[in-house]
Amino acid sequence: MEGTERIYGVDQGNLSQEVIDDFNSSLQSNPKRAELIAYVAFDHLDWFCWAYNHMRPGGEYNIPHTDETNKEYIESNYARHYVIGLTKNFGVTFEKANEKRTAYMSESFTKWYHFWKDYIEGLSEDVWKKLDRALCKGLDLSEYMPKNSWND
Repeated sequence: MEGTERIYGVDQGNLSQEVIDDFNSSLQSNPKRAELIAYVAFDHLDWFCWAYNHMRPGGEYNIPHTDETNKEYIESNYARHYVIGLTKNFGVTFEKANEKRTAYMSESFTKWYHFWKDYIEGLSEDVWKKLDRALCKGLDLSEYMPKNSWND
């Protein structure tokens, strides 16, 4: 990306093209599956960024700060904002912050995120494992999906 300006919400960072392609194809055929893909991707990236920035008792970072993890942190931040931008497909709204940050957390995004977080955390471990397996294999997820929507 040298020579081009990177923009949060546009630059996919370290989000794999495979995840983006899966999201885009699911968006057309199964929007709930696409929402779940976005939630899982954001949650994973957000956890990494949180862990990178927080210390354990005793003053050690949860994730050691090396050149490699610093790069991973930067790329994960771009990817997080990219996923936030994808949620506009589900009715999430946010204002454009500035020319270098097109999507950022908003009240709408927070509501969307917590809907999915609460739903996933409310599943039994057995059901979550079945859902995760079905998601990874591209199987039908309808029996595992919430009946309502984040904005109901």
